[in-house]
Amino acid sequence: ASLSACPLATCCASLHFSARHPIGYSLPGPELGYSGFCFLDSVCGHCPWGWAWFQRTCYYFSESTKIWREAKQFCLDYGAQLVIINTKEEQVFLVKNRPKSRAYWLGLSDKKVENQWLWVDGSPLKLRYVGFWSSGEPNDSGDEDCGTMTLDGRWNDINCYMTDYWICEKPWLC
Repeated sequence: ASLSACPLATCCASLHFSARHPIGYSLPGPELGYSGFCFLDSVCGHCPWGWAWFQRTCYYFSESTKIWREAKQFCLDYGAQLVIINTKEEQVFLVKNRPKSRAYWLGLSDKKVENQWLWVDGSPLKLRYVGFWSSGEPNDSGDEDCGTMTLDGRWNDINCYMTDYWICEKPWLC
């Protein structure tokens, strides 16, 4: 096996492994101070250390917690955004690849107008994805305006000032 690393802002891993190995490998991510994943599909090296690749997008699963606004800013600081889930396949990928004992902020909120859910890019939540919500959610109980992926992978609205892990995404450039 061979491995080469480069700065977080530009890329990350060049891997050469036998095809018999599993898809994901745990690798150190010194720039973010944690261990993350590098997937064989990202061998052209354009997903940063600790980011996972799926359908031409790089994903970062945080190792710490922040309030929603701070998580959103973290993603922006790394040229990314809080995750916008566009397909059922993307939802399934995120559920399968996140640590199971954590809930994660999504790039989804109804902060501007109650019950008008918008992604961080300003696009509205499409009706075909309302099935991702937990039963009875969103319910705005206790000023809940930000979307999160719960421990079971369903969506919930919680108060934006609570702390949670988060998922960033950015385009895969290859």
